[in-house]
Amino acid sequence: MKKALLTCLSLTALLCCYAVHAATETPAPVKRTLNNDMTLNWHSTPGEAKTLSEVFSKGMVYGRLRSNLFYWDQQNETASRQTNRANGLGGSIIFKTASLNGLSATVGFYTSQSAAFFREDRDDVLLVRAGKDTFDRNKVLSGGEFGITKVGEAYLQYQAGNTRIIAGRQLSESMLTGSNDAKMIPNVFDGVSLINTDLKDTTLRLSYFTRQSLRDHTRSHDVIAWDVLNQNDDSGANQSLTPELVGTDNTLIVAQLDNRSIEHLHLRLNYTGVPDVFYTLGAEVNYAFPLEDNWVVTPGLRYLAQFDDLNTTGDVAHLGGAGRADGFGYRDPDGLDSGLLNARIDVKKGNFQLRFGFSKVDDKADIIAPFRGFPTGGYSRAMAQVNWWANTRTYMVRADYKLTGFDPLHGMKVLARYAFQDFDDNKDYVPADSNVLHIDLVKQLTDSLHARLRFGFVSARDDIERVNLGGEKYDGSYNEYRFELNYLF
Repeated sequence: MKKALLTCLSLTALLCCYAVHAATETPAPVKRTLNNDMTLNWHSTPGEAKTLSEVFSKGMVYGRLRSNLFYWDQQNETASRQTNRANGLGGSIIFKTASLNGLSATVGFYTSQSAAFFREDRDDVLLVRAGKDTFDRNKVLSGGEFGITKVGEAYLQYQAGNTRIIAGRQLSESMLTGSNDAKMIPNVFDGVSLINTDLKDTTLRLSYFTRQSLRDHTRSHDVIAWDVLNQNDDSGANQSLTPELVGTDNTLIVAQLDNRSIEHLHLRLNYTGVPDVFYTLGAEVNYAFPLEDNWVVTPGLRYLAQFDDLNTTGDVAHLGGAGRADGFGYRDPDGLDSGLLNARIDVKKGNFQLRFGFSKVDDKADIIAPFRGFPTGGYSRAMAQVNWWANTRTYMVRADYKLTGFDPLHGMKVLARYAFQDFDDNKDYVPADSNVLHIDLVKQLTDSLHARLRFGFVSARDDIERVNLGGEKYDGSYNEYRFELNYLF
């Protein structure tokens, strides 16, 4: 383990040297910047075209070079949980045309290549955890290469007044859907979206998606049907919703309204549903209270109600699949009805922000969320954690600070969070209680070059007795290290 860790740290140091060397004295105009969650802010987009030739000549190209290193140090190894490592090298090229009579197009090509010097052997790819999104496991196990190259975005956009219609493969950012572009390739959806801003300070988004392509999939797949290699195998997927039970022609419908018509108030209403399987209604409100000396206190609430639309007599309440709810602590093993309450308080001044977060899941079914928009995200979720099992309480405190002073620390952001995950001890197939410490060091090296070093330390209890199965719940403690570079051009 020490040798592997030293290798990881050495590679990190080399990439840091590369990052510093890549800094240019005369930076190009900034077309995009990165947020903390790695989503993009677009600062420059193509304008209007008067002729067909100008549609392309006035178009714009956006490039992104990126690298990711992952080292997962499993404390209590089993046959399926072992120390592992992974890497991704690649990026994306996106081309946006200019708009002619309101019509434009976007196409984006993404690639992630996994170098042999720091990855698991072909036979061990199913052991890879945090780094699994750098390659397609199904492709590798079928004898193919570790790399992924695919069309990540390909859509037409038509704008008339305050209404945009997007048709094709696209990103979707909403309460329960997300691109989650934190590694190499984003989560994308195939379908049609409508965005309207006719109402003052209000954005309405409607989406109808027929397919999804997770970050580690070369091809698109069903939006909800679970299969470990060929369909939706996201960590938030319900593994009892197999193709045999729900088919593979499901659709995902998203409706979201954001309103900021009252000063300091942000109201969000959301519907996310897969017809004939389940749907979720969500409401979120955040209100900022400006105080003296530039302090701002912002309390927030989010409530999700999950409704069963499947009406099966099968064992479906547990995310781990059939046979894990009936007789193992779930009140209604055959139902998907559930709910989730999130609450937080943000305290902010200048470069400093402190957050206290809490979440509580109803003692019913687990929350279904395989669309990479996390139900507890921004409230209680720590890196790589699934904390929306039934009857789970999570308490989180997070502190962010942007350093000032002399280089190399000037401008570096330090993000640290601690979470206590109180899972239900009476549910044998739900994880053991755990403490999570997560630290990010983020540095904008130039206008275009962004670096992030991440640490995750999870300490799980090893003394929780399983009520029905006997013995003790698995102690899933681990340490995780990630390093990434992003260069935008």
